[in-house]
Amino acid sequence: MLGLALAPAFFGLGVGLQEVDAAQYADVARRILETGEWLHLRDMNGPFVNKPPVMMWAQALTMVVLGVSNLAARLPTLFFGALAVLGTFWAGRTLKDAQHAIVAGALLGSSVAFHSMIADPKVDMPLMAFTTLAIAATLAARERPRLIWAAWAFAALGMLSKGPIGVVLPMLAVGPEVIRAQWQPGTSWLGRIAGLKPIRGLLLVALIISPFYYTLATRVGSEALHFMLWRQNVGRLDGSSGYRDTSTPLFFLHTALWAFLPFVPLTIANLIRRAVGLARAREMPGAIARIPVWWLLLPLLLISSSANKLPQYLYWSTPAAALLATDEIFALSERGAKHWLLGVRVLSALACLAGLLTVVFVAPASWWWLGLLVATPILIAWRTARLAPVHRLSYALLGSLVAGLVMFKGAFLPWLLTHQPFEAIGERVQLEEPNQTVLPVCAMAPPYALAFYSHRVPRYMSPTELREAVNESGPRLMLLGPDFLPRQDFEAMGLQLTPVARYLGYPISRVNGRFLNGATREASLKPLELMRVSLAPSAL
Repeated sequence: MLGLALAPAFFGLGVGLQEVDAAQYADVARRILETGEWLHLRDMNGPFVNKPPVMMWAQALTMVVLGVSNLAARLPTLFFGALAVLGTFWAGRTLKDAQHAIVAGALLGSSVAFHSMIADPKVDMPLMAFTTLAIAATLAARERPRLIWAAWAFAALGMLSKGPIGVVLPMLAVGPEVIRAQWQPGTSWLGRIAGLKPIRGLLLVALIISPFYYTLATRVGSEALHFMLWRQNVGRLDGSSGYRDTSTPLFFLHTALWAFLPFVPLTIANLIRRAVGLARAREMPGAIARIPVWWLLLPLLLISSSANKLPQYLYWSTPAAALLATDEIFALSERGAKHWLLGVRVLSALACLAGLLTVVFVAPASWWWLGLLVATPILIAWRTARLAPVHRLSYALLGSLVAGLVMFKGAFLPWLLTHQPFEAIGERVQLEEPNQTVLPVCAMAPPYALAFYSHRVPRYMSPTELREAVNESGPRLMLLGPDFLPRQDFEAMGLQLTPVARYLGYPISRVNGRFLNGATREASLKPLELMRVSLAPSAL
């Protein structure tokens, strides 16, 4: 079951990195190797203060072994994903039993959120991994108190992944039940809180994170520390970070409908069943099994109040949604709800059909890929026909997306990334100018992906600045972006442009219908021209 769920993760590991965030983090990791400075992070613009270092450290370590490559940049997300599955299994076994745990881990590993974090490697996968392990260790510490120190250590690593949310998220998950008698029967609520060792635990967190944050404050300044710890976290809630969008507080509700596939219908059903039971009982005594509810809903309320909303904020709670869906699978199996099995099979077929139509509409695909998409759910249904209902339901859920994810990672994603030409441009730049360290860019913002692939510093230059650079170092390459700049602007500065290569690009992080439609796709592509710029003969 776990193998089936995780299989799509191994497709597409070597494809290009998407602009902006994923390419920026990979370039920071590359610069760690160049400078040897693991605590003082830098990107092409100077000191990197956007995010803590765990993801970039892991990428740099992988690059030490595999070299600077797409695979080395993406492989750490697979490692952190495995930790998240392990943490989900640990939490599920503590809350229920090993059977619940393995199904929950498999559901997490098959989710769209999980595979999206591998396809677009950012800091959210290590955050999910360490917060899940922190929650699981806190649950296990009820029986083995020393594990609470592991919980605080995992929370510290979560804080080194994406800031204070690494500590806040586990507190939101376990806090509502820690204060209840069922957490540790026979103790007061103060005693139960004291059992978490909050003061010494926070001191342990401070000890683990202090080398990095102290270096940040001393090398870059206290404002950088304030930006990373406050404005990039709390500042996202009140808008003081500068990031705002027009999304409504309901943004994450419709995001969950696709991010928690294939098990989102079961998660919703479980929440409804729990709400109905609560309404009938008219009381809510403590229950450790309720922790996945707080784990999902309280962070959901928190991020829904944010002034800036991105889908990956919801990904952190995917393990909780998987645990709730698993609980519903076993409940349905116990009630013999065979109509649910049929319904899930129908949903599986519809999901595969939707994937097939999407691929045919968007990108060319071989018959091999199309055959895999159709054959996988049929094969799963045949192989599981004699299993217990709970296992048939679990396999049907996994099969509904596994084939589609393999198609996405193995066919669609590589095709999509061909429309972001920075890898090809970077290779050409290294071939044409092996000794340069700066690549002038005109008529566009310098892309982080270009920095990673060219091993240069892309720097925006006006024609005036470009003339000064050519005067100092002679003819050099320049990337001319899609924003229109008349040739007369360069000629007026005494510059001559010689074409080297022409590319067509598209900002694939903002895919829309005009791009996806083959009839209008070509018109949506923007030209990028690699030029050799030199002084015009008349200026010599």
